[in-house]
Amino acid sequence: MSLDSIVSVLLDGLSFVLVLGVAVLIHEAGHFFLAIWSGVKVEKFSIGFGNPIFSFHYKGVEYVIAWIPMGGFVKMAGENPSETTGADDEFYSISPWKRIPIVVAGPAFNIIGAFLIFFGISFVYGTEYDYDIVGTVIPGSIADQAGFKTGDVLVSTEGNEIKVWNDFEKAIQEARDRGEESIPVKIKRGSSEETLELAISDEALDKVFVINAVDLVGPAFELGVRDFDRVVSVNGYQPDTWTDFTQYVRKLWEEKNGEPVAKTVTFTWESGGEIKSASLTPAIVTDATGNTIAQIGIGSAGLGMSPEVPPIVSASVRGLPAREAGIESGAKIVAINGELVNNRDDIQRVITFSYEQDPKNPEAPPKPIPVELTWKNPDSDELITKKIKPDVLMTPFPSTIG
Repeated sequence: MSLDSIVSVLLDGLSFVLVLGVAVLIHEAGHFFLAIWSGVKVEKFSIGFGNPIFSFHYKGVEYVIAWIPMGGFVKMAGENPSETTGADDEFYSISPWKRIPIVVAGPAFNIIGAFLIFFGISFVYGTEYDYDIVGTVIPGSIADQAGFKTGDVLVSTEGNEIKVWNDFEKAIQEARDRGEESIPVKIKRGSSEETLELAISDEALDKVFVINAVDLVGPAFELGVRDFDRVVSVNGYQPDTWTDFTQYVRKLWEEKNGEPVAKTVTFTWESGGEIKSASLTPAIVTDATGNTIAQIGIGSAGLGMSPEVPPIVSASVRGLPAREAGIESGAKIVAINGELVNNRDDIQRVITFSYEQDPKNPEAPPKPIPVELTWKNPDSDELITKKIKPDVLMTPFPSTIG
């Protein structure tokens, strides 16, 4: 084992002990303070078990930090029924309605403590940004057809102000519930404002054949189908709706000798303005209801619009390529493969497809394709550019994609 590996294991172990210690401290503090508040005498407050590392007495309570950091305890007077003397400050001398809060105070303090720690970290280290800016608009999607562009600021819809993206999604759902087929969305683009009409009906969504989700271990991906491509036909069949398409694909199998066997078909799609066709054999899977179906691993773009999320690294995990390259938590990604980026989705999309399969040995594990990242770590104006080789993690087909 290398020195780096040993140091990494030791740091992980220390991190575990510290996190567990804080959780135990908060938990036992809950029991401690509620016991004191309820008039029960506390004899001992211990973090850890076994022999003490050190201890001290203060106002009649022994405070201990012990060697085994796998828990802790608060010892109250008379908490063991065999040790009761009838004194007023014993645990069993108070009413049940006072004992119950003492018992539940530990878990309650853990919940409150977790919230306060999370809030504090977010407040100190979090990055503030608005969720009312359009990040990705998929070419050919409903949003694209309506005229939305990356960088548009959502202002209002039907007179209701849009402060965050959830306001926009809620307005769409409420309009759909009322049976409306479209909604007017006021946007700000540069210094001017305009109103765009966005189709939201099931019928409109069902006529979108642009792809926005390709299962990385599905048959379509192996064929070369990628995000933003468009379905054209299957075996010459050109569906009118996405529902028709998925229903057709689901039936692309037959039973032979009591086993389901997929039917190989000709799949035609458009990619970058070019029409492509190739033989495709669907995967045979069992759906949630137990029925056998065929799938090729693609999903429709639908509205085809998502919010801009700044490319800020929320966590840099020890042992993974980004951390090894020097990317810190809170770093801002500036460019990927030489292209400036303002949206986290763009980075994720490039990295997701940064691997290749050996055409001569399709059973071999895929090889990562290095990506060039440019970033600024927090509290630094220095631009750092490095080529990073991502880890390739493959999961079994299918995912949730149809």
